[in-house]
Amino acid sequence: MNARILRSLCLLTLATAAPAAPGDVDTTYGPSLSANSHSPAVQPDGRVVLGGGYTAVNGVSRGCLAQFTPAGALETGYNPSGGPSARAAYSIQVHPDGGVLAGGSFSTMSGVTQRRLARISAAGSLDPSFNLNFSHDIYTLELLPDGAVLVGGIFVSIDGTPRNSLARLHSNGTLDATFNPNVNGNVRSIVSPAGGTTLLAGNFTSVGGVTQRYVARLNAAGGLDTSFAPVLDGPVYAVALQADGKLLLGGAFSFVGSQPRNRVARLHADGTLDLAFNPGANTLVRGFAVQADGKIIMGGDFTLVAGQTRNCIARVHGDGTLDTSFNPNANDNVLGVTLQADGRVLAGGNFTVMGGLARNYYARLLNDPATDALTVTSPGRVEWMRGGTTPEAIAVKFELSPGGGAWSPLNGAARIPGGWAATSPGLPASGLIRARANVRSGYGNGTASLIERTVPFSFSGLELWRYAHFGTVQNTGNAANNADPDKDGLENLVEFAFGLNPNTPDAAALPQWQLSDDDYTLAFTRPAGVSGITYVGEYSTSLAPGSWTPAENVGPPPAYTFLAPATTQRLYLRVRVTVP
Repeated sequence: MNARILRSLCLLTLATAAPAAPGDVDTTYGPSLSANSHSPAVQPDGRVVLGGGYTAVNGVSRGCLAQFTPAGALETGYNPSGGPSARAAYSIQVHPDGGVLAGGSFSTMSGVTQRRLARISAAGSLDPSFNLNFSHDIYTLELLPDGAVLVGGIFVSIDGTPRNSLARLHSNGTLDATFNPNVNGNVRSIVSPAGGTTLLAGNFTSVGGVTQRYVARLNAAGGLDTSFAPVLDGPVYAVALQADGKLLLGGAFSFVGSQPRNRVARLHADGTLDLAFNPGANTLVRGFAVQADGKIIMGGDFTLVAGQTRNCIARVHGDGTLDTSFNPNANDNVLGVTLQADGRVLAGGNFTVMGGLARNYYARLLNDPATDALTVTSPGRVEWMRGGTTPEAIAVKFELSPGGGAWSPLNGAARIPGGWAATSPGLPASGLIRARANVRSGYGNGTASLIERTVPFSFSGLELWRYAHFGTVQNTGNAANNADPDKDGLENLVEFAFGLNPNTPDAAALPQWQLSDDDYTLAFTRPAGVSGITYVGEYSTSLAPGSWTPAENVGPPPAYTFLAPATTQRLYLRVRVTVP
């Protein structure tokens, strides 16, 4: 074989697959539905309840509600509809106990009449006591902190009582007779920021007989807040709350006030337009999923965002510019998007292809990394730092379990830069902390997921003592073991070991050696709360290095009695205090 032929055979081109990128389809996750889905909701254990209009999943009969493992496998024991006869579920609210509230167009559930609203246990069984008759469809739900429920839709009565498009239920499912805003058109999206107000969006033009088009704010009693008065020229399908209090609007509008805003806009908390935010979509925007890094995933019917091709799903930066790295490319509309705890994106809709791959009405997309760290920084503070693609929370709740049993709430959580914190919770020395984030997304942003993190914590007796006296558990500054902030000649470690106050001179309170018969004796009891300390009594006749002899201890802890022999020589006595 000549050299030219040999060289030709050696010139082989190896094709390599491009690395996975944000927005690519997760090929490991592939449930197949018979028809559209609207509302993926993440439960505290990571499982997903999916609402939609389908009648089967992977060929198995399921009517409008199904549950999946975090990896995407169908939970065969979860079948609240009991079969394919139910119609659509549009809104899912995950309850703190892991159960869900579901609202939609269905009229039966588990073979019994259940008109448009159902409460379902974590195991998938229907709660028959929670059964109201809504005259028409429910589009959106909002579970309030006190257990009450806001319900929005296109209904005109509940169990025969007039209620136009918006109602509030007590936690037991009965109608709240004191709440009747009287909205004259459909309500498609609700969000309730802290403070008791309610924001609603839809296709209405008045609230309580007062003109207010497509988006409104109510006070806690259900009255219209006339100070919040944005003017739009078309329906709003979704309202979402950002970490900074600004409001994202998606819908079919073209103007906000006199400013062109094609189907997506952002308002300041007072209702005025954010002039710096203007992505623009060429047709309907149906919902948002907001990341902790401020990026926003949008789903809808559009084919252009910011003038560039984006078929039904897109991501924009916090300033509204298009994220060109994210382009899943669905072949039909995306009705709802939801972020899992790790930032991966769940998308439901009418599509059958996503990213060039067959995906029947439901898909999971890869994403950039999510950062999530729950830490107990001191007995007085818990922090949950959330960044990257982890889902942005509209509310967080911290809970304590001292012994791994029942959970009790800590003080109210508040936003801090990069996350949430609870201060002065008065934590014990050890236990478990659980943090739960309420995340809004899905169809019309009417679905609420509950993202959970749990961590153990423990503090030594010395750390608790430092915190009590110096407000920190760290071995630094005035709180350092060898510091002497009160200048009484006793280092902090000695003050701790003998239950003294490091900020008040009290050296005279130390136990003293006493001559008794033929021995010097030092007797004391370890103070309550002191642990992790080693006490060693010693004596020396010269103070020379290596001359110290351990004194006998005849009192078992927590009592100590050190004995040193009395001699005719000068004797030096001490107690050495150490920690591991």
